[in-house]
Amino acid sequence: MSTLGPWDGTSVPPTGIGRTANPNATPAGQEPPPEPAAEAPPEETQESEAYDPSDYTVAEVQAYLAEHPDETDAVLDLERAGKARVTLLDKEN
Repeated sequence: MSTLGPWDGTSVPPTGIGRTANPNATPAGQEPPPEPAAEAPPEETQESEAYDPSDYTVAEVQAYLAEHPDETDAVLDLERAGKARVTLLDKEN
């Protein structure tokens, strides 16, 4: 009877002999771990969501306030701290 070597087709060579171990390999019969979910963008702060009246004309600010009456105080506070246009601030009375 002939002697078969360590590679007789029925055995697996030990790690380090003829191949290298893959540390990222998934063991047989197991599912690979799921991909990490994409990180959600950070939520914007209330300040960055605020309507900045200084970026708009008086007519645009008035139209915005007509559509968003609940934001009137915040927008007019920003107007006072910014351009302080009398045409907007005098109408709040």
